[in-house]
Amino acid sequence: MAKEICPGCGIELEQVETPTHAYIGASPSCWALHTGLLARQYEGFGALTPIRVIDAYAVQHHGIAERRAIQSVNAHWVALYLQLEKGFTGEQVNVALQRVLKFANEFVWLEPPTPNGTMTIADVLKAGNPEQQANAIENYARDIWNAWQGHRATVLKWAARVEQ
Repeated sequence: MAKEICPGCGIELEQVETPTHAYIGASPSCWALHTGLLARQYEGFGALTPIRVIDAYAVQHHGIAERRAIQSVNAHWVALYLQLEKGFTGEQVNVALQRVLKFANEFVWLEPPTPNGTMTIADVLKAGNPEQQANAIENYARDIWNAWQGHRATVLKWAARVEQ
């Protein structure tokens, strides 16, 4: 079977024929892993922490420099900051992002780091039980957060808009 390399995280996987997201820059096989993980969580396996998974995955799979991808990465980058550094809950993040997204027309392309994290969604899927999965999700989110620290000033700028 043919292999493909994900343009976002760099993982090499067996090629699959499946739809991908319109502006998240993932290979079909990597996108299938991501949606499979979310399905597992909603079916009751693991800690329900899909927001961190979605945010980390969207930042890591940044897409190309076009409006929707730019808005996605900036918003998910702010969401990671609010969760990992400020301790916001998923509901608090959603409220804060409504304020931040009012300035989405000011968002700029954030050049992805190299390497773009050391973990992939496949690492999260290796978890054998809910506790391991929760730990893997936390590690994955922090790995992506750390990889993108070169854009810290940008995230602080947008997060400051939460208080406005």
